[in-house]
Amino acid sequence: KGSCFHVVVQVDEDYAHVGAPRVSSRQVVGIRPGQGVFRILLAGHDCPEWNAINQTLARVGFETRQVDDVDGALSLFDGWSTHALLVHVHRRWPPGLDVISQAKQSPRGRRTPVLALVAVEDAPTRQQALAAGADDVLQMPVSDADLFEKLWACLGVEYVYVRQGSARRPAENLALTQRSLRAVLCGTPTDLTSGLREATIAGDFDRMLMLIERISRHDHRAGAALRALAEGFEYQQLLDMLPTQESA
Repeated sequence: KGSCFHVVVQVDEDYAHVGAPRVSSRQVVGIRPGQGVFRILLAGHDCPEWNAINQTLARVGFETRQVDDVDGALSLFDGWSTHALLVHVHRRWPPGLDVISQAKQSPRGRRTPVLALVAVEDAPTRQQALAAGADDVLQMPVSDADLFEKLWACLGVEYVYVRQGSARRPAENLALTQRSLRAVLCGTPTDLTSGLREATIAGDFDRMLMLIERISRHDHRAGAALRALAEGFEYQQLLDMLPTQESA
């Protein structure tokens, strides 16, 4: 699926390795630019890990929200366009299993990963969480490496890394990958992407450039990539990058 992408993409594997099999060997310093916003919903009552998880995720660029009741969790899960749901499951808060079960039965839940946070010594609750529909389990206490790896595995999020002894490279200078460009455009206002699709099909070059300029205000790398395609008359490749109604 997809097609060849003619924009030159520069990747420095020390800092932005796409699809790394494990992230634990390197320090995550951010989310690779151009992927849009990842929203992580934390659900559960009296979880000792929430503060640490919130700080860890916010530090690298995730958006998080936290709720402690079933109805609030399920409402926000759907209404906030959640990308992943983390549910604290323990014997003192049995509703955690209800959150998992009801979330996975919803239309969004069928395509959204749900991770259960379970104490490392609580094997019975781990099995109950998986039986309720959890896609995976995070064992508490949760390490940063495990948290980032689980989110990479279920979301495909691309990270920016730094290796020991290496200077940190500014994240804004990293180029977009083809996958990241599509992700950015999926998060761009629909009137811009649908308008750009219509202008491209009509061959209205001036309108194309105007819309690309407006897209650049959301992400300048996406704008640069689209402009290169437009100016190179690679209209089909440009259309292939734009979200369709089915994918929006």
